[in-house]
Amino acid sequence: MGVSVLYSAIPPDSTLYARLQREKALSLLVVYLFPYGCGIFRFFEIYPEEVNEILQDFIETHQETFGSELEADWVIAELRSELRLTRQAYPGIEDRRASLEKTSVEIEKRLSQELSRRKFANADEIVEKLMFGDRTLAPTLLSTEESLGLIEPI
Repeated sequence: MGVSVLYSAIPPDSTLYARLQREKALSLLVVYLFPYGCGIFRFFEIYPEEVNEILQDFIETHQETFGSELEADWVIAELRSELRLTRQAYPGIEDRRASLEKTSVEIEKRLSQELSRRKFANADEIVEKLMFGDRTLAPTLLSTEESLGLIEPI
């Protein structure tokens, strides 16, 4: 059993990543959209009606973040622009994603067993970091509960 775990590469040296670390509204939008579609870089490629419904729900859910719907529309437009620029700067980034459907517990267990067998100290801690990250997106802007886990590139 287990939960579904989604992974998506966001280049640490991209302007998108930098903006996500300092702009709360943009970070909230990415976190909210993360599980939809075929990854954040392909979100706007799903059915337009579904995109509109999801975005409207986001705006309603996070009304306190925006002064107006116009401001929310601006943040959405900024995200679209950053996604396009990131895709141009990092060809193929939209395909650097994966998901583990209800297998995370089994994978965690087997990785921990193998690392322990190989005498790695803190095997469970290492696996936890590999599976779910060792820090969060925009830690000064978002609480741990409303954020995404980040896994450092090796």
